[in-house]
Parts: sequence; structure tokens; C-alpha cells
Amino acid sequence: MLLVVCGIVFGSFCSGEQGERHGRDHGTERAPSLSLTRPPTLFPPRTPRPTHPPKNTPAQTKTKHFARPNSSFDVNKPGSEVGELRGGVAGGSILQGVLRLGQEVEVRPGIVSKDAGGRIACAPIFTRIVSLFAESNALQYAVPGGLIGVGLTVDPTLTRADRLVGQVLGAVGELPDVYSELEVNFFLLRRLLGVRSKEGEKAGKVGKLAKSEVLMLNIGSMCTGARVLAVKGDLAKLQLTSPVCTKEGEKVALSRRVDKHWRLIGWGQIQKGATIAMPKREM
Repeated sequence: MLLVVCGIVFGSFCSGEQGERHGRDHGTERAPSLSLTRPPTLFPPRTPRPTHPPKNTPAQTKTKHFARPNSSFDVNKPGSEVGELRGGVAGGSILQGVLRLGQEVEVRPGIVSKDAGGRIACAPIFTRIVSLFAESNALQYAVPGGLIGVGLTVDPTLTRADRLVGQVLGAVGELPDVYSELEVNFFLLRRLLGVRSKEGEKAGKVGKLAKSEVLMLNIGSMCTGARVLAVKGDLAKLQLTSPVCTKEGEKVALSRRVDKHWRLIGWGQIQKGATIAMPKREM
């Protein structure tokens, strides 16, 4: 409908100009045309450019800078010489703050292992940004919006085959805590989504959470298993199979195993949890 109206207005505009020009060429005058002298402006002539706080301003010093990689890879080709090797690359979206070229950054939870007692231990990865790219455009700094490729000095074996997916990358000392247990305020769907039902039948209802049940938890790009330790009203205490770097108030998605497939059953919000002590950087 919009294209038709614009075509009519533009056509009448052109016919009016051509008629007046024809009349002048043949020595005759024509009554002024009642058509529009120009097509209506449908879009603003200029979109305002967003402003970002410059470096080391009070507004920026209060902002934590971090991103969640949703891919990571090794850009080195097989058979490359030692002098040609480059560090790993992480790709994802910046959640808040600014990442700058040459900045020292930290990756959490980092390398996850278990000690002799079976307790989970995390060793964060400390590295430096050597390149920033948006598609094929090299950047000096990157802000939230779009996908950014971050070149690091880290060993490329740590970024190969999306090994950094679910981790959090950001300025040293500004990343959220790492949790092994979470308390979630959850909301369940009434019926299952994506499950085929017989003709005339309604989709199956979503049952309540049960103690010792295993769920799948999605937090940003992180996907991990979670065992239900306790349920009280709309609060659930979950034990994670792998540690997660997150913060209170972040949204999570809950999925349950139904007919050999994981189906979304609800969502929730992190209230609090049990954190893992992270070792400080060795100078």
C-alpha cells in the first residue's frame, strides 16, 4: 500500500513538471499544478550517531566491561611455521562496556578441573587483545552491538572447536563470580512446546519440578546440566554439572528431557548461589 501511494505521488509530480516544461517550449502557459512539489519525507534524513563515554571518564569507570563468546577457533593452518603462529580468536557480542586494542583481559571460568577431594577448581585465563574485527573491518575499540572477533595472545588449543563458548571475557578483575550452585526463581509453562500430539489432543502439561531431577540450563551462550537439590514454592536450588560465570538477576532457560529430546519447560531468574573462589593473577 505504501509503495502504491508513493508511486502515484511521484508520478503526479513528474507529470506536472513535464507539462509545465512542454508549455514553455511551445509558447503556451499552463495553470499551476496542484500536485506536490516534492515527494513526502518518509524517513529522517539523518540518523543520530550514538555517543559512548571516552576512556577513563567517571561514567565508564563504573561500568564493567565483558562479553560472552558464542564461538572460538584456531586460525592457524596446518604446517605453519613457528614465527607465523597466531593466538586464538573468540567471537561473540559485547554485553556492556568497551573492549580496546592492547587491553589485558580475563576469561572465566577458564580451565576447569577437580582436585584430589573431587571438588571443582577453576583457573582463569589471562591474556591480551591483539586484534578486533567486525567482519573484515579492523577496529581500535568495540562497543555493544553486532558480532566482534577478538584476537588474543592465548594458546590456540584453548580456543579450538568452540572451547570458549559459554565463558565470559572481560577486563581483569571486573567479571562476575563463578557459581557451582544456583537458587532460581522459576516460572513453568502450562504446556510443552514443540511436541507433536495426536489430532484432537492437546499438548502435554508441564509437570512440577521434582527433587533429584536433571534439567538443562541455558545462561547466555552457556549450556550446562543442573540437578534439582530442593524445591520450595517457585524457588529451586540447582547443582550445576559445570561452573558458570554469571551474576544475580540474570535470566535462565529451563529444559527437561521428553521423549529423548530436550524441551523448554520454563524460565527463571538467578537470586543467589554458591560461588567458587578464583585464584588471583600472579604478577
